[in-house]
Amino acid sequence: MKHIFYNTGSIIGFILKKDKIKILIWIIALIAYGVGFIPVFQGILDTSSNSQVLVDTMKNPAMIAMIGPVFVEDSYTIGSIYANYMMVFSALIAGAMNIFIVSSNTRNDEELGRTELLRALPVGRLSNLSASLIIAFFANLILLLATAIGMYFISPDIYLKGAIIFSAGIYGYGFLFACIVSLLGEIFTNNRAVMGAGFFLLFLSYILRAVGDVSMEALSLVSPLGLVTRTENFVNDYIWPFWILLLEIILVALLSFFFAKNRDLGSGLIPERKGKSSASVFLSGIKTFAFRINRSGFLIWALVIFIFSGMYGSVFGDLENYINSSDLLKNMFNVQGVHSLTEQFISLLMVIMAIITTIPSLAFLHRIISEEHKGLSEEILTKPVSRYEYLFSFFIISICTAFILQVLVALGFWSVGRIYLENIPTLEIFIKAALLYVPAIWLMIGVSTFLIGITPRFAWLNYIFLCYNFVIVYLGDMLDFPDILGDLTPFGNVVSYPLEEITWGASILMTVLFILLSAAGFIGYRKRDLMN
Repeated sequence: MKHIFYNTGSIIGFILKKDKIKILIWIIALIAYGVGFIPVFQGILDTSSNSQVLVDTMKNPAMIAMIGPVFVEDSYTIGSIYANYMMVFSALIAGAMNIFIVSSNTRNDEELGRTELLRALPVGRLSNLSASLIIAFFANLILLLATAIGMYFISPDIYLKGAIIFSAGIYGYGFLFACIVSLLGEIFTNNRAVMGAGFFLLFLSYILRAVGDVSMEALSLVSPLGLVTRTENFVNDYIWPFWILLLEIILVALLSFFFAKNRDLGSGLIPERKGKSSASVFLSGIKTFAFRINRSGFLIWALVIFIFSGMYGSVFGDLENYINSSDLLKNMFNVQGVHSLTEQFISLLMVIMAIITTIPSLAFLHRIISEEHKGLSEEILTKPVSRYEYLFSFFIISICTAFILQVLVALGFWSVGRIYLENIPTLEIFIKAALLYVPAIWLMIGVSTFLIGITPRFAWLNYIFLCYNFVIVYLGDMLDFPDILGDLTPFGNVVSYPLEEITWGASILMTVLFILLSAAGFIGYRKRDLMN
Protein backbone atom coordinates (compact mmCIF):
# COMPACT_ATOMS: atom_id res chain seq x y z
CA MET A 1 0.00 0.00 0.00
CA LYS A 2 2.85 2.39 0.81
CA HIS A 3 4.15 2.44 -2.73
CA ILE A 4 0.99 4.10 -4.09
CA PHE A 5 1.72 7.11 -1.87
CA TYR A 6 5.47 7.04 -2.47
CA ASN A 7 7.21 10.45 -2.55
CA THR A 8 4.04 12.38 -1.71
CA GLY A 9 6.18 14.81 0.26
CA SER A 10 8.26 15.63 -2.81
CA ILE A 11 5.15 16.40 -4.83
CA ILE A 12 3.89 18.64 -2.01
CA GLY A 13 7.13 20.58 -2.32
CA PHE A 14 6.72 20.78 -6.11
CA ILE A 15 3.14 22.09 -5.85
CA LEU A 16 4.08 24.65 -3.21
CA LYS A 17 6.95 25.88 -5.35
CA LYS A 18 4.60 26.23 -8.31
CA ASP A 19 1.57 27.73 -6.54
CA LYS A 20 2.89 29.27 -3.31
CA ILE A 21 2.14 32.85 -4.37
CA LYS A 22 -1.45 32.07 -5.37
CA ILE A 23 -2.11 30.07 -2.21
CA LEU A 24 -0.57 32.81 -0.06
CA ILE A 25 -2.76 35.45 -1.71
CA TRP A 26 -5.86 33.32 -1.08
CA ILE A 27 -4.91 32.90 2.58
CA ILE A 28 -4.21 36.59 3.16
CA ALA A 29 -7.38 37.67 1.33
CA LEU A 30 -9.64 35.24 3.20
CA ILE A 31 -8.18 36.13 6.61
CA ALA A 32 -8.72 39.82 5.87
CA TYR A 33 -12.25 39.11 4.67
CA GLY A 34 -13.09 36.87 7.62
CA VAL A 35 -11.84 39.27 10.28
CA GLY A 36 -11.95 42.70 8.69
CA PHE A 37 -15.72 43.20 8.80
CA ILE A 38 -16.02 42.82 12.59
CA PRO A 39 -15.55 46.57 13.28
CA VAL A 40 -18.26 47.32 10.71
CA PHE A 41 -20.83 45.12 12.44
CA GLN A 42 -19.69 46.36 15.82
CA GLY A 43 -20.48 49.85 14.59
CA ILE A 44 -23.94 48.76 13.43
CA LEU A 45 -24.71 47.32 16.87
CA ASP A 46 -23.26 50.26 18.76
CA THR A 47 -25.34 52.77 16.81
CA SER A 48 -28.52 50.69 16.76
CA SER A 49 -31.39 52.16 18.75
CA ASN A 50 -33.25 48.86 18.75
CA SER A 51 -31.45 45.58 18.04
CA GLN A 52 -34.82 43.82 17.89
CA VAL A 53 -35.56 45.61 14.61
CA LEU A 54 -32.35 44.21 13.11
CA VAL A 55 -33.38 40.69 14.13
CA ASP A 56 -36.94 41.09 12.86
CA THR A 57 -35.70 42.43 9.53
CA MET A 58 -33.40 39.44 9.05
CA LYS A 59 -36.29 37.06 9.71
CA ASN A 60 -37.87 38.19 6.47
CA PRO A 61 -38.02 35.18 4.06
CA ALA A 62 -36.12 37.11 1.38
CA MET A 63 -33.26 37.88 3.77
CA ILE A 64 -33.22 34.32 5.08
CA ALA A 65 -32.96 32.99 1.53
CA MET A 66 -30.11 35.36 0.79
CA ILE A 67 -27.84 35.03 3.85
CA GLY A 68 -29.25 32.28 6.07
CA PRO A 69 -31.64 31.66 8.98
CA VAL A 70 -31.75 33.71 12.18
CA PHE A 71 -31.42 31.76 15.44
CA VAL A 72 -31.42 34.81 17.73
CA GLU A 73 -34.67 35.40 19.60
CA ASP A 74 -34.49 39.03 20.71
CA SER A 75 -31.20 40.90 20.18
CA TYR A 76 -27.92 40.37 18.37
CA THR A 77 -24.48 40.13 19.92
CA ILE A 78 -21.45 40.99 17.79
CA GLY A 79 -20.80 37.26 17.35
CA SER A 80 -24.35 36.29 16.39
CA ILE A 81 -24.83 39.16 13.92
CA TYR A 82 -21.44 38.45 12.37
CA ALA A 83 -22.18 34.75 11.97
CA ASN A 84 -25.64 35.47 10.58
CA TYR A 85 -24.37 37.89 7.94
CA MET A 86 -20.98 36.41 7.09
CA MET A 87 -21.01 32.63 7.42
CA VAL A 88 -22.83 31.70 4.22
CA PHE A 89 -20.89 33.91 1.83
CA SER A 90 -17.56 33.27 3.58
CA ALA A 91 -18.16 29.54 3.14
CA LEU A 92 -18.91 30.04 -0.56
CA ILE A 93 -15.63 31.92 -1.02
CA ALA A 94 -13.78 29.17 0.85
CA GLY A 95 -15.41 26.62 -1.45
CA ALA A 96 -14.27 28.58 -4.50
CA MET A 97 -10.71 28.70 -3.18
CA ASN A 98 -10.61 24.93 -2.76
CA ILE A 99 -12.07 24.36 -6.22
CA PHE A 100 -9.27 26.40 -7.78
CA ILE A 101 -6.47 24.89 -5.68
CA VAL A 102 -7.39 21.23 -6.11
CA SER A 103 -8.56 21.32 -9.73
CA SER A 104 -5.39 23.10 -10.87
CA ASN A 105 -3.19 20.42 -9.29
CA THR A 106 -5.20 17.36 -10.28
CA ARG A 107 -7.22 17.26 -13.49
CA ASN A 108 -5.68 20.43 -14.94
CA ASP A 109 -2.12 19.15 -14.46
CA GLU A 110 -3.18 15.82 -15.90
CA GLU A 111 -4.72 17.56 -18.91
CA LEU A 112 -1.54 19.60 -19.47
CA GLY A 113 0.66 16.48 -19.27
CA ARG A 114 2.41 17.44 -16.03
CA THR A 115 1.04 14.44 -14.14
CA GLU A 116 2.39 12.12 -16.83
CA LEU A 117 5.85 13.62 -16.36
CA LEU A 118 5.58 13.18 -12.59
CA ARG A 119 4.45 9.57 -13.00
CA ALA A 120 7.63 8.90 -14.98
CA LEU A 121 9.54 9.64 -11.77
CA PRO A 122 9.61 7.39 -8.68
CA VAL A 123 6.26 8.52 -7.26
CA GLY A 124 3.19 6.58 -6.23
CA ARG A 125 -0.03 6.31 -8.20
CA LEU A 126 -1.96 8.33 -5.61
CA SER A 127 0.84 10.69 -4.59
CA ASN A 128 -0.33 13.66 -6.68
CA LEU A 129 -3.92 13.43 -5.45
CA SER A 130 -2.74 12.99 -1.86
CA ALA A 131 -0.40 15.97 -2.12
CA SER A 132 -3.16 18.19 -3.52
CA LEU A 133 -5.58 17.31 -0.72
CA ILE A 134 -2.91 17.66 1.97
CA ILE A 135 -2.06 21.16 0.73
CA ALA A 136 -5.77 22.05 0.64
CA PHE A 137 -6.22 20.64 4.15
CA PHE A 138 -3.41 22.68 5.66
CA ALA A 139 -4.43 25.83 3.77
CA ASN A 140 -7.89 25.49 5.31
CA LEU A 141 -6.43 24.68 8.72
CA ILE A 142 -4.25 27.80 8.65
CA LEU A 143 -7.26 29.88 7.64
CA LEU A 144 -9.38 28.30 10.38
CA LEU A 145 -6.87 29.05 13.13
CA ALA A 146 -5.92 32.52 11.88
CA THR A 147 -9.54 33.60 11.43
CA ALA A 148 -10.63 32.29 14.82
CA ILE A 149 -7.69 33.88 16.64
CA GLY A 150 -8.16 37.13 14.72
CA MET A 151 -11.85 37.29 15.63
CA TYR A 152 -11.10 36.56 19.27
CA PHE A 153 -8.48 39.29 19.61
CA ILE A 154 -10.17 41.96 17.48
CA SER A 155 -13.33 42.02 19.56
CA PRO A 156 -13.51 41.51 23.34
CA ASP A 157 -17.15 40.43 22.97
CA ILE A 158 -16.31 37.40 20.81
CA TYR A 159 -15.47 34.23 22.74
CA LEU A 160 -12.97 31.70 21.47
CA LYS A 161 -15.29 28.67 21.18
CA GLY A 162 -17.73 30.59 19.01
CA ALA A 163 -14.90 31.92 16.83
CA ILE A 164 -13.52 28.42 16.32
CA ILE A 165 -16.95 27.03 15.39
CA PHE A 166 -17.49 29.92 12.97
CA SER A 167 -14.14 29.30 11.25
CA ALA A 168 -14.48 25.51 11.34
CA GLY A 169 -17.86 25.71 9.63
CA ILE A 170 -16.49 27.87 6.84
CA TYR A 171 -13.30 25.96 6.16
CA GLY A 172 -14.77 22.55 6.87
CA TYR A 173 -17.24 23.33 4.09
CA GLY A 174 -14.33 24.57 1.97
CA PHE A 175 -12.34 21.36 2.44
CA LEU A 176 -15.41 19.30 1.58
CA PHE A 177 -15.32 21.01 -1.81
CA ALA A 178 -11.63 20.21 -2.10
CA CYS A 179 -12.62 16.54 -1.81
CA ILE A 180 -15.61 16.97 -4.13
CA VAL A 181 -13.41 18.49 -6.83
CA SER A 182 -10.86 15.71 -6.42
CA LEU A 183 -13.72 13.27 -7.08
CA LEU A 184 -14.95 15.30 -10.05
CA GLY A 185 -11.41 15.09 -11.41
CA GLU A 186 -11.80 11.32 -11.52
CA ILE A 187 -15.22 11.54 -13.18
CA PHE A 188 -14.56 14.02 -15.99
CA THR A 189 -11.76 14.03 -18.53
CA ASN A 190 -11.12 17.78 -18.79
CA ASN A 191 -10.60 20.53 -16.27
CA ARG A 192 -13.27 22.79 -17.76
CA ALA A 193 -15.92 20.18 -16.93
CA VAL A 194 -14.46 19.72 -13.43
CA MET A 195 -14.52 23.45 -12.72
CA GLY A 196 -18.00 23.84 -14.18
CA ALA A 197 -19.39 20.93 -12.16
CA GLY A 198 -17.63 22.17 -9.00
CA PHE A 199 -19.11 25.65 -9.20
CA PHE A 200 -22.49 24.22 -10.16
CA LEU A 201 -22.50 22.10 -6.99
CA LEU A 202 -21.36 25.14 -5.00
CA PHE A 203 -24.28 27.15 -6.36
CA LEU A 204 -26.65 24.20 -5.90
CA SER A 205 -25.72 23.95 -2.22
CA TYR A 206 -26.60 27.64 -1.86
CA ILE A 207 -29.96 27.25 -3.63
CA LEU A 208 -30.89 24.13 -1.63
CA ARG A 209 -30.08 25.99 1.56
CA ALA A 210 -32.06 29.06 0.47
CA VAL A 211 -35.17 27.08 -0.41
CA GLY A 212 -34.80 24.82 2.62
CA ASP A 213 -34.37 27.67 5.08
CA VAL A 214 -37.53 29.34 3.82
CA SER A 215 -39.91 26.44 3.24
CA MET A 216 -38.43 22.94 3.59
CA GLU A 217 -35.98 22.16 6.42
CA ALA A 218 -34.92 18.83 4.89
CA LEU A 219 -33.33 20.55 1.89
CA SER A 220 -31.14 22.65 4.18
CA LEU A 221 -29.92 19.53 5.94
CA VAL A 222 -29.12 17.91 2.58
CA SER A 223 -27.05 20.96 1.61
CA PRO A 224 -23.60 21.10 3.26
CA LEU A 225 -24.02 24.87 3.41
CA GLY A 226 -27.33 24.54 5.23
CA LEU A 227 -25.71 22.03 7.56
CA VAL A 228 -22.99 24.54 8.49
CA THR A 229 -25.56 27.16 9.51
CA ARG A 230 -27.16 24.58 11.84
CA THR A 231 -24.29 25.09 14.25
CA GLU A 232 -26.35 28.13 15.32
CA ASN A 233 -23.07 29.89 15.84
CA PHE A 234 -22.74 32.28 18.81
CA VAL A 235 -26.26 31.27 19.90
CA ASN A 236 -26.19 27.54 20.70
CA ASP A 237 -22.83 26.52 19.15
CA TYR A 238 -23.93 23.02 18.20
CA ILE A 239 -21.22 20.53 17.25
CA TRP A 240 -23.30 17.76 15.65
CA PRO A 241 -23.25 19.24 12.10
CA PHE A 242 -19.46 18.80 12.03
CA TRP A 243 -19.78 15.03 12.50
CA ILE A 244 -21.97 14.84 9.39
CA LEU A 245 -19.61 17.14 7.51
CA LEU A 246 -16.63 14.99 8.54
CA LEU A 247 -18.41 11.84 7.37
CA GLU A 248 -19.12 13.45 3.99
CA ILE A 249 -15.47 14.51 3.66
CA ILE A 250 -14.22 11.00 4.44
CA LEU A 251 -16.66 9.29 2.04
CA VAL A 252 -15.93 11.65 -0.85
CA ALA A 253 -12.16 11.46 -0.29
CA LEU A 254 -12.23 7.65 -0.18
CA LEU A 255 -14.20 7.54 -3.43
CA SER A 256 -11.63 9.86 -5.02
CA PHE A 257 -8.74 7.61 -4.00
CA PHE A 258 -10.59 4.47 -5.08
CA PHE A 259 -11.27 5.75 -8.59
CA ALA A 260 -7.81 7.31 -8.91
CA LYS A 261 -6.22 3.97 -8.05
CA ASN A 262 -8.16 2.07 -10.69
CA ARG A 263 -8.45 4.38 -13.69
CA ASP A 264 -5.96 5.01 -16.49
CA LEU A 265 -4.10 8.29 -16.69
CA GLY A 266 -5.95 10.78 -18.89
CA SER A 267 -9.25 8.95 -18.68
CA GLY A 268 -12.36 9.53 -16.57
CA LEU A 269 -15.37 7.60 -15.35
CA ILE A 270 -17.44 9.48 -17.91
CA PRO A 271 -15.67 9.08 -21.26
CA GLU A 272 -15.50 11.87 -23.80
CA ARG A 273 -18.66 11.77 -25.86
CA LYS A 274 -18.36 11.20 -29.57
CA GLY A 275 -18.53 14.30 -31.71
CA LYS A 276 -21.18 14.94 -34.32
CA SER A 277 -20.63 13.61 -37.81
CA SER A 278 -20.83 17.18 -39.14
CA ALA A 279 -19.61 20.34 -37.49
CA SER A 280 -22.02 22.77 -35.90
CA VAL A 281 -22.50 26.20 -37.45
CA PHE A 282 -20.70 27.55 -34.37
CA LEU A 283 -17.54 25.76 -35.50
CA SER A 284 -17.58 27.26 -39.00
CA GLY A 285 -15.18 30.07 -38.13
CA ILE A 286 -12.86 31.30 -35.42
CA LYS A 287 -15.34 33.87 -34.05
CA THR A 288 -18.17 31.37 -33.63
CA PHE A 289 -15.72 28.75 -32.34
CA ALA A 290 -14.73 30.98 -29.43
CA PHE A 291 -18.40 31.55 -28.64
CA ARG A 292 -19.07 27.80 -28.74
CA ILE A 293 -16.45 26.93 -26.14
CA ASN A 294 -17.72 29.68 -23.82
CA ARG A 295 -21.42 29.10 -24.42
CA SER A 296 -22.13 26.89 -21.41
CA GLY A 297 -20.26 29.19 -19.06
CA PHE A 298 -22.18 32.20 -20.34
CA LEU A 299 -25.56 30.54 -19.82
CA ILE A 300 -24.66 29.49 -16.26
CA TRP A 301 -23.40 32.95 -15.36
CA ALA A 302 -26.47 34.60 -16.88
CA LEU A 303 -28.69 32.44 -14.67
CA VAL A 304 -26.58 33.13 -11.57
CA ILE A 305 -26.50 36.90 -12.18
CA PHE A 306 -30.27 37.07 -12.72
CA ILE A 307 -31.02 35.00 -9.58
CA PHE A 308 -28.68 37.05 -7.38
CA SER A 309 -30.12 40.30 -8.70
CA GLY A 310 -33.62 39.01 -8.01
CA MET A 311 -32.65 38.00 -4.47
CA TYR A 312 -31.27 41.47 -3.80
CA GLY A 313 -34.41 42.98 -5.32
CA SER A 314 -36.55 40.97 -2.92
CA VAL A 315 -35.26 42.96 0.08
CA PHE A 316 -36.64 46.29 -1.14
CA GLY A 317 -39.85 45.82 0.87
CA ASP A 318 -38.09 45.80 4.28
CA LEU A 319 -35.42 48.31 3.35
CA GLU A 320 -36.71 51.29 5.33
CA ASN A 321 -37.08 49.43 8.65
CA TYR A 322 -33.64 47.88 8.26
CA ILE A 323 -31.81 51.14 7.58
CA ASN A 324 -33.65 53.05 10.32
CA SER A 325 -32.56 50.42 12.87
CA SER A 326 -29.00 51.75 13.08
CA ASP A 327 -27.39 55.20 13.10
CA LEU A 328 -24.42 53.79 11.16
CA LEU A 329 -26.73 52.57 8.41
CA LYS A 330 -28.52 55.94 8.45
CA ASN A 331 -25.17 57.62 7.87
CA MET A 332 -24.46 55.32 4.92
CA PHE A 333 -27.83 56.29 3.44
CA ASN A 334 -29.07 59.87 3.55
CA VAL A 335 -32.42 59.18 5.24
CA GLN A 336 -33.54 62.82 5.01
CA GLY A 337 -32.18 63.29 1.52
CA VAL A 338 -33.93 64.16 -1.71
CA HIS A 339 -33.64 60.63 -3.05
CA SER A 340 -35.56 57.70 -1.60
CA LEU A 341 -33.84 54.92 0.33
CA THR A 342 -34.67 52.56 -2.53
CA GLU A 343 -32.85 54.76 -5.04
CA GLN A 344 -29.83 54.97 -2.72
CA PHE A 345 -29.89 51.21 -2.25
CA ILE A 346 -30.04 50.72 -6.02
CA SER A 347 -26.87 52.79 -6.36
CA LEU A 348 -25.06 50.61 -3.80
CA LEU A 349 -26.26 47.31 -5.23
CA MET A 350 -25.38 48.25 -8.79
CA VAL A 351 -21.69 48.62 -8.00
CA ILE A 352 -21.69 45.23 -6.22
CA MET A 353 -23.35 43.47 -9.14
CA ALA A 354 -21.13 45.26 -11.67
CA ILE A 355 -18.05 43.89 -9.92
CA ILE A 356 -19.61 40.41 -9.91
CA THR A 357 -20.43 40.78 -13.62
CA THR A 358 -16.78 41.60 -14.27
CA ILE A 359 -15.73 38.11 -13.12
CA PRO A 360 -17.23 36.15 -16.06
CA SER A 361 -16.35 38.97 -18.47
CA LEU A 362 -12.68 38.54 -17.55
CA ALA A 363 -12.92 34.74 -17.32
CA PHE A 364 -14.09 34.40 -20.93
CA LEU A 365 -11.19 36.55 -22.11
CA HIS A 366 -8.66 34.73 -19.92
CA ARG A 367 -9.80 31.46 -21.52
CA ILE A 368 -7.33 32.23 -24.29
CA ILE A 369 -4.48 31.75 -21.77
CA SER A 370 -5.64 28.25 -20.82
CA GLU A 371 -5.97 27.44 -24.53
CA GLU A 372 -2.32 28.45 -24.94
CA HIS A 373 -1.23 26.33 -21.97
CA LYS A 374 -2.88 23.27 -23.50
CA GLY A 375 -1.29 23.86 -26.91
CA LEU A 376 -4.70 24.37 -28.54
CA SER A 377 -3.97 27.93 -29.62
CA GLU A 378 -0.92 26.71 -31.51
CA GLU A 379 -3.10 24.19 -33.38
CA ILE A 380 -5.45 26.97 -34.51
CA LEU A 381 -2.80 29.56 -35.32
CA THR A 382 -1.01 27.15 -37.67
CA LYS A 383 -4.12 27.50 -39.85
CA PRO A 384 -4.85 30.63 -41.91
CA VAL A 385 -5.99 32.54 -38.83
CA SER A 386 -4.35 35.80 -37.76
CA ARG A 387 -3.47 36.40 -34.15
CA TYR A 388 -5.53 39.58 -34.18
CA GLU A 389 -8.58 37.63 -35.31
CA TYR A 390 -7.98 34.88 -32.74
CA LEU A 391 -7.64 37.26 -29.78
CA PHE A 392 -10.56 39.34 -31.03
CA SER A 393 -12.84 36.28 -30.97
CA PHE A 394 -12.41 36.05 -27.18
CA PHE A 395 -12.27 39.82 -26.75
CA ILE A 396 -15.65 40.50 -28.37
CA ILE A 397 -17.36 37.79 -26.32
CA SER A 398 -16.01 39.38 -23.16
CA ILE A 399 -17.27 42.84 -24.18
CA CYS A 400 -20.74 41.56 -25.09
CA THR A 401 -20.94 39.55 -21.87
CA ALA A 402 -20.44 42.71 -19.81
CA PHE A 403 -23.27 44.48 -21.61
CA ILE A 404 -25.74 41.58 -21.59
CA LEU A 405 -25.19 40.63 -17.95
CA GLN A 406 -25.63 44.24 -16.83
CA VAL A 407 -28.99 44.29 -18.60
CA LEU A 408 -29.89 41.08 -16.75
CA VAL A 409 -28.90 42.75 -13.48
CA ALA A 410 -31.37 45.55 -14.14
CA LEU A 411 -34.12 43.10 -15.14
CA GLY A 412 -33.51 40.94 -12.06
CA PHE A 413 -33.69 43.90 -9.66
CA TRP A 414 -36.80 45.37 -11.23
CA SER A 415 -38.81 42.23 -12.01
CA VAL A 416 -38.49 40.77 -8.49
CA GLY A 417 -38.34 44.08 -6.62
CA ARG A 418 -41.69 45.22 -8.01
CA ILE A 419 -43.32 42.23 -6.28
CA TYR A 420 -42.15 43.44 -2.87
CA LEU A 421 -42.30 47.22 -3.36
CA GLU A 422 -45.27 48.99 -4.87
CA ASN A 423 -43.56 52.30 -5.69
CA ILE A 424 -40.43 50.84 -7.21
CA PRO A 425 -38.46 53.02 -9.68
CA THR A 426 -39.05 52.40 -13.37
CA LEU A 427 -37.19 49.78 -15.39
CA GLU A 428 -35.54 52.61 -17.31
CA ILE A 429 -33.81 53.83 -14.12
CA PHE A 430 -32.51 50.33 -13.36
CA ILE A 431 -31.19 49.87 -16.90
CA LYS A 432 -29.46 53.28 -16.93
CA ALA A 433 -27.88 52.61 -13.52
CA ALA A 434 -26.61 49.21 -14.69
CA LEU A 435 -25.29 50.29 -18.09
CA LEU A 436 -23.33 53.20 -16.61
CA TYR A 437 -20.95 50.57 -15.19
CA VAL A 438 -20.25 49.00 -18.59
CA PRO A 439 -17.30 51.35 -19.40
CA ALA A 440 -15.75 50.46 -16.01
CA ILE A 441 -16.07 46.74 -16.79
CA TRP A 442 -14.66 47.35 -20.27
CA LEU A 443 -11.68 49.13 -18.72
CA MET A 444 -11.02 46.02 -16.62
CA ILE A 445 -11.25 43.98 -19.84
CA GLY A 446 -8.75 46.39 -21.41
CA VAL A 447 -6.32 45.80 -18.53
CA SER A 448 -6.61 42.03 -19.01
CA THR A 449 -6.16 42.37 -22.77
CA PHE A 450 -3.00 44.40 -22.18
CA LEU A 451 -1.62 41.81 -19.74
CA ILE A 452 -2.50 38.91 -22.04
CA GLY A 453 -0.70 40.62 -24.91
CA ILE A 454 2.36 41.78 -22.99
CA THR A 455 2.86 39.47 -19.98
CA PRO A 456 0.24 36.69 -19.86
CA ARG A 457 1.83 34.96 -16.86
CA PHE A 458 0.69 37.88 -14.71
CA ALA A 459 -2.79 38.33 -16.17
CA TRP A 460 -4.27 36.93 -12.95
CA LEU A 461 -3.19 40.13 -11.20
CA ASN A 462 -6.23 41.82 -12.72
CA TYR A 463 -8.43 39.67 -10.46
CA ILE A 464 -6.48 41.08 -7.49
CA PHE A 465 -7.17 44.56 -8.82
CA LEU A 466 -10.86 43.64 -9.04
CA CYS A 467 -10.82 42.62 -5.37
CA TYR A 468 -9.20 45.97 -4.57
CA ASN A 469 -12.09 47.68 -6.40
CA PHE A 470 -14.60 45.81 -4.28
CA VAL A 471 -12.93 46.62 -0.96
CA ILE A 472 -12.43 50.30 -1.74
CA VAL A 473 -15.75 51.05 -3.42
CA TYR A 474 -18.04 48.91 -1.25
CA LEU A 475 -16.35 49.35 2.12
CA GLY A 476 -14.72 52.74 1.62
CA ASP A 477 -17.43 54.78 3.31
CA MET A 478 -17.89 52.38 6.21
CA LEU A 479 -14.15 52.13 6.91
CA ASP A 480 -13.53 55.81 6.15
CA PHE A 481 -10.91 55.24 3.44
CA PRO A 482 -9.43 58.34 1.75
CA ASP A 483 -11.37 59.40 -1.36
CA ILE A 484 -8.23 59.18 -3.48
CA LEU A 485 -8.29 55.37 -3.18
CA GLY A 486 -11.73 55.27 -4.79
CA ASP A 487 -10.58 57.64 -7.54
CA LEU A 488 -7.93 55.09 -8.51
CA THR A 489 -10.57 52.46 -9.33
CA PRO A 490 -12.76 52.27 -12.45
CA PHE A 491 -15.88 51.55 -10.40
CA GLY A 492 -15.19 54.46 -8.07
CA ASN A 493 -15.47 56.88 -10.99
CA VAL A 494 -18.90 55.81 -12.21
CA VAL A 495 -21.80 58.21 -11.71
CA SER A 496 -23.99 57.02 -8.78
CA TYR A 497 -27.22 57.14 -10.72
CA PRO A 498 -30.02 57.87 -9.80
CA LEU A 499 -28.42 59.85 -6.94
CA GLU A 500 -26.37 61.97 -9.33
CA GLU A 501 -27.04 63.50 -12.70
CA ILE A 502 -25.56 61.52 -15.57
CA THR A 503 -22.33 63.01 -16.89
CA TRP A 504 -20.20 61.41 -19.55
CA GLY A 505 -16.68 62.62 -18.76
CA ALA A 506 -15.55 59.63 -16.68
CA SER A 507 -17.27 57.14 -19.00
CA ILE A 508 -15.58 58.63 -22.07
CA LEU A 509 -12.19 58.64 -20.34
CA MET A 510 -12.57 54.99 -19.26
CA THR A 511 -13.65 54.02 -22.77
CA VAL A 512 -10.61 55.75 -24.27
CA LEU A 513 -8.30 54.00 -21.78
CA PHE A 514 -10.01 50.71 -22.60
CA ILE A 515 -9.34 51.23 -26.32
CA LEU A 516 -5.70 52.20 -25.78
CA LEU A 517 -4.95 49.32 -23.42
CA SER A 518 -6.72 46.86 -25.70
CA ALA A 519 -4.85 48.12 -28.77
CA ALA A 520 -1.52 47.72 -26.94
CA GLY A 521 -2.59 44.24 -25.89
CA PHE A 522 -3.44 43.22 -29.46
CA ILE A 523 -0.10 44.52 -30.75
CA GLY A 524 1.74 42.70 -27.96
CA TYR A 525 -0.14 39.46 -28.63
CA ARG A 526 0.77 39.70 -32.30
CA LYS A 527 4.48 39.94 -31.50
CA ARG A 528 5.04 37.73 -28.46
CA ASP A 529 5.76 34.00 -28.34
CA LEU A 530 3.02 31.62 -27.32
CA MET A 531 3.21 30.29 -23.76
CA ASN A 532 4.66 26.85 -23.18
